[in-house]
Amino acid sequence: MNRFGASLRLKITALALLALLALIAIGIAAQTIRERQFAAAMAAAVQQDARLLWRATLGDGVARLDRAAGRIAADPAVAAALARPGRAGLAAALAPHLDRLGAEGGRGRIELVGPDGGLLFNSGGELFWRPTLTGAALPPGGGAVDAVQLDWGRAAVLAHGLRLPGRSGAILVVSAGIEPLLAEMKAGTEAEAFLVNRRARLLAGTRPGLWERIAAETADAAEAPRREIRLDGHTLAVTALPLDPQGGLTARLVLVRDVSREAGGRLTVQALSLGLAMLATLLVVGGLWLWLRRMFRPLEQSVAAINALSAGDGSVSIAAHGRRDEIGRLAEALERFRANMATLARLQAAERRQRRRQERFIHREMTALAGTLDPLAREEILRDLAELEGDGGDQGGLGVTAAAFRRMSVRVRQQQQHLQELIGELREALKMQAAYLQLQQELDIARQIQRSMLPVNFPTDHPRVALYAEMEPAKEVGGDFYDFFFLDERRLGMVIADVSGKGVPAALFMAIARTLLKATALFGSPPARCLANLNNLLAENNEKDLFVTVFYGILDLDSGRFTYCNAGHNPPYLLPADGPPRPLPRTGGAALAILADLPQRDATVTLAPGDGLFLFTDGVTEAQEEGGTFWGEARLEATLAAAGRTPHDWIGAVYDGVRGFVADAPQFDDITCLAVRWQPGG
Repeated sequence: MNRFGASLRLKITALALLALLALIAIGIAAQTIRERQFAAAMAAAVQQDARLLWRATLGDGVARLDRAAGRIAADPAVAAALARPGRAGLAAALAPHLDRLGAEGGRGRIELVGPDGGLLFNSGGELFWRPTLTGAALPPGGGAVDAVQLDWGRAAVLAHGLRLPGRSGAILVVSAGIEPLLAEMKAGTEAEAFLVNRRARLLAGTRPGLWERIAAETADAAEAPRREIRLDGHTLAVTALPLDPQGGLTARLVLVRDVSREAGGRLTVQALSLGLAMLATLLVVGGLWLWLRRMFRPLEQSVAAINALSAGDGSVSIAAHGRRDEIGRLAEALERFRANMATLARLQAAERRQRRRQERFIHREMTALAGTLDPLAREEILRDLAELEGDGGDQGGLGVTAAAFRRMSVRVRQQQQHLQELIGELREALKMQAAYLQLQQELDIARQIQRSMLPVNFPTDHPRVALYAEMEPAKEVGGDFYDFFFLDERRLGMVIADVSGKGVPAALFMAIARTLLKATALFGSPPARCLANLNNLLAENNEKDLFVTVFYGILDLDSGRFTYCNAGHNPPYLLPADGPPRPLPRTGGAALAILADLPQRDATVTLAPGDGLFLFTDGVTEAQEEGGTFWGEARLEATLAAAGRTPHDWIGAVYDGVRGFVADAPQFDDITCLAVRWQPGG
């Protein structure tokens, strides 16, 4: 008797509890939003204060370097040393200035750069040193330049450069370590200060050991200018300040401050607020439960009477009959319900008779309709009618007919759905075919573009050299490339390379590498320096971890001297006019774009008249026949030894040998060859 009332009370109480919890959640969310807005405002204020303090600190450092540079520029002893042959006495003239610079700002350096970019003086005394600033960094109209820069030793420095007056045209660069400026930032903000690059690599800092522990959690500080992290039981507030790019260096100033006390206070307030809210919720829900229990007692009596009536017992009535409240009105409704039940029984008997007549009529019509269908569908419909007539029970004719109609409609819908699915699959197939054709057209265009990037006009009538090359990609586009170009009237540069991977990514990386290599090579740098610069450019933004093996050499057409650098590529073959082919010695270089600042080394070989060079990619020696056997270096050497004496003969013999070896086996890698023959008397 009490089950209905208890269930209803429980539902109402649960709804009230959910409403209160929702209000608490809304309040917590609003408080969280306010705290985040306040935190964002505080972060902006902290960033602004830090930016102003950094500018002031940087200005003080620039002023010190400017004064030091002014003293050096005005020193007649320095000017006299620059004018002497061999610049004798320059180190002695600059020694007092270097001592004073160290006394004023800690670690300092003085550099003098010639008009041609060569280093005239370096106070550090290193054997190999690249100037921190060159003439290209100075304003076109004269004047000084200040920049936060990385020196040749990858240390962050504040550099000040200007052109000295007089005929020497020398450029004076005065630099000092960035650490004193960071120490001033720490004193002004009570936070550890770090200077990091865009990859979160530490350039300088007041506590390098702390940065090594939190660097991984602050790598995306550019997206979250201020955040709090936990470390050894302490809460650290990390504020990132992007600095204006100077001298090609993109860096961020990161301030790390211990805010454990403030964070603990916030957690205490939050816990207290949540506890009070939960206590208020329990009090409200408990009071609501007691009030509902008292109010629902008359309703429970009414439910008991209705249950008895539904079981066929009409003798049960509500004790409060005659009352004018809700329970009294419910008793009157129950009396009317008993009278209506008798009337309903009579109407149901008449309805059953009417349904039987309708059943016989509709059954005849459905049987006739089934006769118009195909034999299989007609047999299924008649079988459904027979089953339904046998299981109809008290449903009567209309119930059997309705069930038969439902089954028939289900069969029709299934057939229609199957037909729609077939049509949809046909449409998708047509779309996929159109997309495939479009992709093939785009790949054909990409192949044509890649082909157009490779030189096809070879110097067939050159008096001192003959050259020929071919490339056969494994897919529509490939990662191999070759190139040749005249650096001047007597020097010919030639290159062959193989990008890791296949298809469109390798082709795009190939195009970038080829463009950068040619742009770098045309400056006339030695091969090793050219490949070292190319390696740093490719490794800078190599997000897909691709790499490329490169062989680059320069042939002096007057002397036959061939200077080359091999960055992880297959060694080319030297083809003497009177001897067997032999591979060129390796130079020990690694593939490019893997790591920055990898060393490269040049090697030299002198060609005799009629000697040739054969450059190739690993697609030649690693070509496989159906059994998995490689073509290999031995077959390549034998083919080159038996071929003619022109580059076209060498490449044609190699391609014919590879095709005959692999037969019908699929090509797994790009095949690229470049051959040159030196003929000074030709």
